[in-house]
Amino acid sequence: MNSLWMEWKGEVIAQYQEQKAMADAALGKVDDALFFAHLRENGDEHTNSLAILVKHISGNFISRWTDFLTTDGEKPTRQRPHEFLHEESDDRAQIMQRWEEGWRILFTTLASLQQEDFAKTVYIRDEAHSVVKAILRNLLHATHHIGQMDLLAGALLRPHVLQSDLEAAYSRMAANESREAEALEWVEATIGDVKNETR
Repeated sequence: MNSLWMEWKGEVIAQYQEQKAMADAALGKVDDALFFAHLRENGDEHTNSLAILVKHISGNFISRWTDFLTTDGEKPTRQRPHEFLHEESDDRAQIMQRWEEGWRILFTTLASLQQEDFAKTVYIRDEAHSVVKAILRNLLHATHHIGQMDLLAGALLRPHVLQSDLEAAYSRMAANESREAEALEWVEATIGDVKNETR
């Protein structure tokens, strides 16, 4: 019989699969020009291109999920600032290859987790997290940015919609960190409830 934690793991994997499907559908709608396009030139950090969002999510996944249980989730080899830059060497095929690699590492690591692993502690930037909190924190981060990708792909394909309205909506979504903080508080409470359940 599967334990509660293994059932929960299956639900988490299903959520990530849904998010990947949403992101891949959005990316499949745009050509290379739109893949690298911004809603506006000289935009701020809340008007990233699809390419930059893909680079950032990929870098996050590869860093967080490689040796998930045994090393800090922020790897010294990660070059996070470069994830937010358009560089001359950027190529869509190469960026998408890294995207698939990040998802592969994520799904492989999640599938390998055993019941006893959910009682362990992992570290992200030297900060201790329960395994459950680390997973849900990553899932929230991914869904946040994939929601941006879905919105941005639609906006780039609908030039008849007022650009200022699109920029405002995208910026509000990108800047809304309070929702993520509230969700993490809920995660903490949920973890406590589950731990206190009688078996």
